[in-house]
Amino acid sequence: MGYGGLTYLYIPMVVINLSKFIEDHGFEAIPYGHQSDWRAIDNEGNIKNKYSRPVSQGKVRPDVMVHLRIAGFLAGLGEIGYSKLLLTPEFGPRQRIGIIITEAELEPDPLMKPGTICDRCMACVRECPGNAISDKETVKVKLAGIEVEWGKLDCKACNIAFKGAKLIKQEEDDGTLPDYMDPLNGYRVKPSSISPFYKKPKNLYNTGQAICGARCMRACMVHLEKKGILKNKFQKPFRTKPLWSVDWSIPDSNH
Repeated sequence: MGYGGLTYLYIPMVVINLSKFIEDHGFEAIPYGHQSDWRAIDNEGNIKNKYSRPVSQGKVRPDVMVHLRIAGFLAGLGEIGYSKLLLTPEFGPRQRIGIIITEAELEPDPLMKPGTICDRCMACVRECPGNAISDKETVKVKLAGIEVEWGKLDCKACNIAFKGAKLIKQEEDDGTLPDYMDPLNGYRVKPSSISPFYKKPKNLYNTGQAICGARCMRACMVHLEKKGILKNKFQKPFRTKPLWSVDWSIPDSNH
């Protein structure tokens, strides 16, 4: 639901209906959802080779992708946390963003000062199964005159851990280990301790493969809940049991 349902169903429904509402009041509005498979750059910002070209010299490529989290920050919804997630006072990390581009003049909300929500507890760093968020290297950008900083993200490591995978080391690869999924960038992978599956299940929609369960986000949510700063609260704690893991070194008699 988090990747497929929101991306392909709920966000498009909300932004298109709100766009209709704006246009009914005499202003143009363009619904701009969350999905970005058509963009001209990859997850690390590199331009795809022979994918698209500007319509004339000096112009950007036509398939520009708005950085949704930064747009959320600039809209005054929240701040960018150390994990690069958009954190809001209402839900912490528990939201995704859809955009409407309109000519209607809107009263701007004030920008949130960095550090209002994220206190750099580093829970996201500690609980990432792929060690994809650096605890030392950071990325700094200036947005509307405000310096915003987050931990440097290793997108390749995130992509592997995200799918519940772990690289098979060359010294242990004797050719008999089964593939958990198709090789990633030429590397063979096996299930990690966060996956209970011998083989990764098929995708739901196009992107439903978050076997890791977004542990960085959940760690952030647990921390913010304990701090008591979120407006939207559960009646019971968000996490009630210790994190589980699978010991793949122990043979399974049922397999």
